[in-house]
Amino acid sequence: VRPARRAGAARRRMATQLKIGVFGATAAVAAWSGYVAVRRHPSQLPTARRRAFTPGSADDTIAESLKSGDVVLFGRNCPLMLPCGAAVCAAHKAAWRSPYDHCGVVVLQGGLPFVLERTFSGVKLRPYDARLMCSQAPEVAVRRLRR
Repeated sequence: VRPARRAGAARRRMATQLKIGVFGATAAVAAWSGYVAVRRHPSQLPTARRRAFTPGSADDTIAESLKSGDVVLFGRNCPLMLPCGAAVCAAHKAAWRSPYDHCGVVVLQGGLPFVLERTFSGVKLRPYDARLMCSQAPEVAVRRLRR
């Protein structure tokens, strides 16, 4: 009878440890998600009135020289993304051994540059200046395709 009691006690102990581990992992992911939500809150992003480059700045000069088909590369800070996005970001950087993990293509509409990109919520077309002003990527590069 004793071995059965020990086996039952061992199973209960292992089940309790598993519950604690799952709870700890869930709490860690929730804390990470909360931290990212606070860091990326819309109140910390530029407002619509300020989403334009300063005339004559380097960013403004680059925006004026863009052509359709140019590629915009983003080297984002993976830990500042939600867990699923952070995993994809880190895996992409590791697999390609590149500082960039995301890209978009420049499309000119009415003489204004837009960035066409795929996101987790679908394909988006955004004004170039607004996209760069709202990006939290510490590194952004523009590459012209040779024609």
